[in-house]
Amino acid sequence: GTEAILDPQQESQYLYSQGVEQYAQGHAKEATESLTQALSIADGLELEPKILWTLVSFHAQQEEFEQAATYVTVLKPLLAKIQETWIQQEASLPLLSLLMETKLWNMAWTMSQYLPQDNNTLDPTVLARIHFEVARCLTTTSSTEQALPHLKEALELVQDRDEPRLKQAILQNMVHAHAAEEEWDEALSFQESYMESIIRGGDDGEENPIELAQGQYDAAQLYLAMEEYDDALSCLNAGLQLVPSKHGL
Repeated sequence: GTEAILDPQQESQYLYSQGVEQYAQGHAKEATESLTQALSIADGLELEPKILWTLVSFHAQQEEFEQAATYVTVLKPLLAKIQETWIQQEASLPLLSLLMETKLWNMAWTMSQYLPQDNNTLDPTVLARIHFEVARCLTTTSSTEQALPHLKEALELVQDRDEPRLKQAILQNMVHAHAAEEEWDEALSFQESYMESIIRGGDDGEENPIELAQGQYDAAQLYLAMEEYDDALSCLNAGLQLVPSKHGL
């Protein structure tokens, strides 16, 4: 008898399932070949983002990061179609590293919640960085209010770690987020913590007078918003003492 002719949707689904099964059996090369074939006939079909996501995951797990990153580029316009269950199914440290490398911070944060808890415990600094970057995305795209829980979590994670630069960046973003919500007292409190952190020094342990002067200027802006003019003036004067006139403020 004649063989049934599969339509593109059925054929790509068949090849996709075959690829997943091959990978589960340890045949990574054959699996990626099946998936690549499935992708070639799935253009514009419902299955396309799932095939791409699986290819990204398989290549990342094989530490073939260049190929994985290539598929991430193709996948970016389809990110809205990636389902949380897919992220959960493919959760792994290599894939998380790739998501961070390609700046897919929201997906990285989702995945960080699904990583196996045994020997793959995520470094707190890495998790802090993810929360920090998610907060930055939220601040620029939607709501500073939504960003604050991520910043608080990030700050808590680096509190006892030797990561002065990351800590300073988080504190600065805390200031901006509270100021955007017109929560001046909170903004000022984090500004003071930021200044203390600069006085303690950066990664090299050296205090940076330019950064400190900028910090005084930022504090002055907060005092001006609160109509505390004397305090604003004091901060500006303190900042001017720190910087040779050629730099200006």
